[in-house]
Amino acid sequence: MGRVILVQHCQSEHHVNEMSGGWTDTPLTELGRRQAQLTAHKLKDIITRDEYVLYSSDLLRASQTAQIIGKHLGLEATPNPGLREIQYRGGDRQNERMGEIPPRSENRWWL
Repeated sequence: MGRVILVQHCQSEHHVNEMSGGWTDTPLTELGRRQAQLTAHKLKDIITRDEYVLYSSDLLRASQTAQIIGKHLGLEATPNPGLREIQYRGGDRQNERMGEIPPRSENRWWL
């Protein structure tokens, strides 16, 4: 049976600005790029290239994280829009500060 290793994208511009991200295409910060490098070094100690393939969301922050990791592991990242995170409230609140978003009146998540 195969193993799956999941890695969340590293710090992006939305993190440092406390913004809701959703499907907004934001890049990694300098710290985020360093986090991806550190993750790659850790993964390099436990996997070999022949055992794994690398997939990421097609959003910039995820694909940048995967490209950095893939470079260190000798793997090419394959983007897949099906791996995007949940779109918060149908995307109507993207780019807003988390503390400024009013509570939801409906009890559902939009995918």
